[in-house]
Amino acid sequence: IQDWIKKHVNSASPSEQDSLKRDMNTTVEKAFQDGMSTGIRTDQVIVRLNEIGDKSSKFEVLELCFEVMSANGDMNPDEVALLKAYADLLELPKEEFQRLMDLHALNTSANTDPANDDERLLGIDPSWDVSEKLVFLRKEFRKWNSRMATLSDPEQRQVAQHRLDMIGRIRQKYENLENSHDEIPF
Repeated sequence: IQDWIKKHVNSASPSEQDSLKRDMNTTVEKAFQDGMSTGIRTDQVIVRLNEIGDKSSKFEVLELCFEVMSANGDMNPDEVALLKAYADLLELPKEEFQRLMDLHALNTSANTDPANDDERLLGIDPSWDVSEKLVFLRKEFRKWNSRMATLSDPEQRQVAQHRLDMIGRIRQKYENLENSHDEIPF
């Protein structure tokens, strides 16, 4: 959050920087105190943002949420699902959410914890049928496979490879499921 504030303060005109810094620091302190005492009512924040915010400010809020989520170097499926719900409530296009998720995935570690819910982390909707899931997985595979060719940072390549491995495992599961439905019993 401090980095986000610095970025915005530094982008303001020199005459506005002190005032903006003071206002932002006051707002963060108040939000922290409110969060500790009564909790933050994200539903009210989202309603208000939808009333007064434009698409750019909504996107910026979601981007900040992603930065906070990935600050520990990990992407938790529950946190990703929460941010997806926020993006839906803010009426942001699914493509924008996916772009942010992909961007932040490259700045996290390759989580190899078997308890990690790979399907939710990739953004697979459980209500989709098998063919929809396979179409999504093929698209994700193409996207991450092309990224592998352009990434030079070893850690980002490791994350992309982990994504490809995850996609491959899930894709194999659904292809096997789809093929088992095609078999004709004797």
